[in-house]
Amino acid sequence: METARSSWVVPFLKDAISFATFALGIIVAVLGVAVVADMPVFSGYFEPEWSRVAGFALIGFGGLLGSAVALRNRRQAGICFLLVAPIVGTCFAW
Repeated sequence: METARSSWVVPFLKDAISFATFALGIIVAVLGVAVVADMPVFSGYFEPEWSRVAGFALIGFGGLLGSAVALRNRRQAGICFLLVAPIVGTCFAW
């Protein structure tokens, strides 16, 4: 009888973990967009570094897209994050 009473715990934990992942993705994405908005893009006093701008933009866009997709399908969101990660790493290493 104990399993009948605690049967709500597993779906609750799955939903809580999904929401935490969504919230973390949104936070990372907003920070990525904020960093891109603060970077110099045009030549001026600071030298623009397009690879870093592109990397942070991909962090922001990939985070927002992956978090939005995660509400519907966790597997597609994971694939989105896995596809964006090596591109962002390449941009930062460039």
